Amino acid sequence: GVFQLLDGRWYNSSNRYARGHITYQAPFLLLRHLKKYTRPIINERIYISALSVPHLNPYLEFGYGIGTHVFDAGVFVNYAKSSFRQIGFKFTFELFNR
Repeated sequence: GVFQLLDGRWYNSSNRYARGHITYQAPFLLLRHLKKYTRPIINERIYISALSVPHLNPYLEFGYGIGTHVFDAGVFVNYAKSSFRQIGFKFTFELFNR
């Protein structure tokens, strides 16, 4: 598990921190009713990450992603100190997927 929107310096520079990551992956979560139009999608993922450090407590990150044989894509939002901070997108190509 990694944070998609958070710079690693936030918890690497702290004397103490606690973090956790959960990812749930299934063939069809939200797009099962659109199966006719979403045939190339192999799986969908839900991401939840949390971090506790003295200066960002709590930091939460939520995401949703899809995966195909060619690429993975996801959208992520984060909250720090109980307020919305930013939204971000991640797109990666699968060049040598078996």
